[in-house]
Amino acid sequence: MNRTFHKHPQSKTADPGKKRKVLISFLSIDQDSWDFKKRDPAFMGSFAGEPKNRHEIWRPSVALAQLKGLSFDEYYLLWDGAGKHAALVEQITKDITNVIKDLGRNTQLTVSDLKISKPFETSDVYPKLFKYLAQPEFQRLDTEYYVNCTSGTTQMRNCLFLLTHTGHIKACRISPTPWADYRKRDRRCVEGSYATEDPTVFGDAYEEIDKKKTSNAVLDKLREGVLTKDPPKLKSIARDIKEIMSIKDDEFRKKQVILITGETGVGKTQLAQNIAAAFGVPKKKFIALNCATIRGADPNLPRIELFGCKEGAASGLKEQTGAFKDADGGILFLDEIGELSMEMQAMLLTALDKGTFIPLGGKEEESHFQLICGTNCPLEEKIKAKEFRRDLFNRINTWHFELPPLREHRKDITDNLKTQVSIIGRKCGKENFEIQKDAEALFRDFAENDTQVTWDGNFRELNAMITRMVVRSGERIDKKIVQEEIDEAHRRYRDKATSETDTAQPDLSTGNPSGNQVEATSHAETARSIIGANAYDELSPVEKAELDLLVKTISEDHVTSQKGLCQKVYGDKLTPAGLSRRLKSRFKLQFAHGRLEPVQRRER
Repeated sequence: MNRTFHKHPQSKTADPGKKRKVLISFLSIDQDSWDFKKRDPAFMGSFAGEPKNRHEIWRPSVALAQLKGLSFDEYYLLWDGAGKHAALVEQITKDITNVIKDLGRNTQLTVSDLKISKPFETSDVYPKLFKYLAQPEFQRLDTEYYVNCTSGTTQMRNCLFLLTHTGHIKACRISPTPWADYRKRDRRCVEGSYATEDPTVFGDAYEEIDKKKTSNAVLDKLREGVLTKDPPKLKSIARDIKEIMSIKDDEFRKKQVILITGETGVGKTQLAQNIAAAFGVPKKKFIALNCATIRGADPNLPRIELFGCKEGAASGLKEQTGAFKDADGGILFLDEIGELSMEMQAMLLTALDKGTFIPLGGKEEESHFQLICGTNCPLEEKIKAKEFRRDLFNRINTWHFELPPLREHRKDITDNLKTQVSIIGRKCGKENFEIQKDAEALFRDFAENDTQVTWDGNFRELNAMITRMVVRSGERIDKKIVQEEIDEAHRRYRDKATSETDTAQPDLSTGNPSGNQVEATSHAETARSIIGANAYDELSPVEKAELDLLVKTISEDHVTSQKGLCQKVYGDKLTPAGLSRRLKSRFKLQFAHGRLEPVQRRER
């Protein structure tokens, strides 16, 4: 809610040769109040005893409008939007308007509701204040800005202070006081006095502190809803997000595409949602579309889901807006972007470059949004296989955030175990739910040291495990419940390993398509040297052919990831974790650093 109180008709016109002066200040719930019992006696104004009415006390928001020697062309009064403060806002607004009228000043008052639901949490205050001050009216070169960093909650004051230090808004800080003379402090008065402070006089003294504070505010947002206490790379991601947020040109900033990669279940969607929150994007303007779900018999389905359609564009079709239109002014998250057809990739690239799109059966329309893409497949290998466009990859790979699988940072699984148990307990209707200490120790040892469980499902698997333990428990999770869950996990992975070993077979038809016997012998000799002559001779013919094909694929296709090796040799029949178990059980090998090597070499 923005309420603007226009200039009084009898006001003097501003001198066109001078810079405009603009004041920005939060409402002070305590000091602007006329409830004398809540106020500090030091701020009561010029009266030694109890004032007769509110006009006889110093109130910072009103005093700023009547300072001697300093008047403003515009005055932006900010508040959090809480309903319980509405009456105070209404009264302060009237009093400021009357003061402006009585003094004949040329001041325009705007009261802005920032809709801050958690005024005592930086993670809520910062992004909303950041977005508000990013508006063009606070970035004008013909204007002198003054910011009052002494009103509002501590978090509001700190965020305003930080945003002036980092240069997000170039402004002088102003500090109002009830003293008639700021230096002498011997007499109080209603209008008080003030002091100003130019942030630039400190040079770079606070630069590192400011960067750390800004990154921490963004980091708080990125951590929300993430199961681990401090996922790897999250701090570096926060720094990059902060740099993107600092881009002043809104149109250029929205062209900064973010690519999030990682296995299924590592938290790509959650990270995308948290990035949107860090940017201050409302939830309704965060549009997520899984590209794997829009592939079907209807060739128009992907285009309709992305760009929409007009009524009558095809038989039975009604008008529908697509993801591009819905995300206008917000963020579009395209998950599993590697699943788009080559035709849709070309249409997507054109739409991103032009900033326009064409609905099915319609005309060209504009849409401006920030794009985040996600994928669990190696796009570089899809490019080599002619399944993904190189030019589209270059377009969406401006900022690349890779989320590692859970098995690579096992310690994080238990860092926040108690918190997750409590959260899931509340969702299950169990208040103050917790895990016993001996049960927690058992689960910690299992999560960090048990190599039989490779956490193929990542956070989804972990969340399911915690949920089962909470549901199966009484008042607390005990050691017995944890042991049952561990035994069940072992059974699942044993069954999975048996199933993969029995059913997953490589495509041996591609092993030596040219019929070159010298080439085949070379791969066999390489395989023999890796595994050892005796071990190689003991393999069955099928196992020898499989190992030779693995060696050939790694050598000729320059495969560097387990996922890429799986797709080349086994197709969709084997997962990277399954390949790791297969290599270990069949050949006593492991795939690391782009090559096959004996397990014993790594263990020593």
